[in-house]
Amino acid sequence: DYSVNFWYNYDGDLKLDLYEYYQEWDPLLDETYGLLMDYGYTLFDPTVPTADFCNWYFNDDPGCIAMRDSIIIGGLDSFNVEDLHYVFEREGYAVYEAHISIYFTDGTWIRQRLDITPYYDEFGFLQIKVIVTGSEVSVPADAVMLIYADTVEVLTQFALDYADPTMTDTQFCELYFAGSYNCMPERQEFINMNGEAYFISIEEMYDSQGNLFYFASFEMIVGEDMFVNEGPFRVWTYDGTVKLFIEFVKDYYLPVDPLEITVAGLPEATDFFFGYTAEYNNLYISDEEFCQIFFQDFDPSTNCVEDREAFVTAGGYTILTGQVTEVIVVDGDNYFEVELTTWDPSIEPAGGYTYYIQQFYAYVTPEGQIFIQLIAQLPIDPLE
Repeated sequence: DYSVNFWYNYDGDLKLDLYEYYQEWDPLLDETYGLLMDYGYTLFDPTVPTADFCNWYFNDDPGCIAMRDSIIIGGLDSFNVEDLHYVFEREGYAVYEAHISIYFTDGTWIRQRLDITPYYDEFGFLQIKVIVTGSEVSVPADAVMLIYADTVEVLTQFALDYADPTMTDTQFCELYFAGSYNCMPERQEFINMNGEAYFISIEEMYDSQGNLFYFASFEMIVGEDMFVNEGPFRVWTYDGTVKLFIEFVKDYYLPVDPLEITVAGLPEATDFFFGYTAEYNNLYISDEEFCQIFFQDFDPSTNCVEDREAFVTAGGYTILTGQVTEVIVVDGDNYFEVELTTWDPSIEPAGGYTYYIQQFYAYVTPEGQIFIQLIAQLPIDPLE
C-alpha cells in the first residue's frame, strides 16, 4: 500500500513523494531521537560557531544563520521534542518528521516542524540533516500593539515587501516575524511568478476573549489574474519600538449566513481536504484553532473533530490513501468521499492502523472561504 506526502522545498515549490506504509520496528528511531536532542544542545551551545552549526545540520542554508543567532540571544529555558516519527523515504533515505518547542527565559517560545534525514558520514558515524518545514514564534515579551493608523502603514509596506524580489526571505522574516525561519515558504514562488501584492483595507474586530485585532485585505496579482487574500492580523513593536512583529491571529470567528453559502466544486473540495489532512497532524494547532480554520460553520463548536490534539500529541496521525470523489445528490447537496488511514498508538499491543472512507460536505462562503462538515466514517478492508 502507498500514500503520498506533500512538502515545500527551499524555493517554496510544492513537491510530492510516494511512500509505503512503515509498520515494522525502526532501529534508527531511537538513534535519530538521540541525535535530535544533540541538535538541541548544540543549538544553544555558545562555544559552537553558527557557521559550523549550520554546516553540520543545514547544508549551509543561509536562513540558518539568522535563525541560530536569534535563538542564542534569546536565552534557553527548555528544548523539547514533542513528537518524532517516520513519514516517508526520499532519494533512498528515511525521513522522519519531528515537532520541537523551544522556550526562552522571558516566557516566549518557538515551535518548529522538521524533516530529519539520518545518514552515515564518511567515517561510518550516524548524523542528521534538518529541514525546517514549519515555524511559529510567540509575540515578543516586550511587544506593544500598534494603533489603527500605524497598522495600516506597516501592512501597506508588508504587502509591497512580500512581492519585492530584491528582499531575501531571511530579510523579510527578520523584518516582520522576529527572524522566524522559513516564515512564509510560498513567498519565493509568488515572486518567481512576478506577482504583485497591495494592501486594500483593514477592519477592527475582536476575538473570543474580547481582544482587538484587524481583519485585513490584500490584492494579489499574477499575470492577468487577480484575487483577494484576507486574514486577521495584529502588528506589534518590540525591542524599544525599533522592531516590528506581525501576528496571524488564530482565535477568531466570522459568522456565515446559511442562505449565502454554495456547495464547493470537486477541485476546491480536494485542495481544501489536502490542507485539512496536513493540519490535522500539526501539533502546533490547537483543537479550537483547527475547528475555526476548517469548520467555519454557523456554530464553530459543532461538526468538529473530538480530541484531535490529544490524539496527535500521543503519536497518532491520519494520511490520505485515495482521491477525493464527489457523490451527486438529486434532492439535496452533493457530498464528497475520500479514503483515509489512521495510525492509532492506543490500539493494543503496539498501535495499529484503521482504514475508512470519510464522507463530508464542503461549502463556500460569499467571500470565497471554504469550510467542511463531516458526515460519516465507513470502515473498509485495505486488502479488498
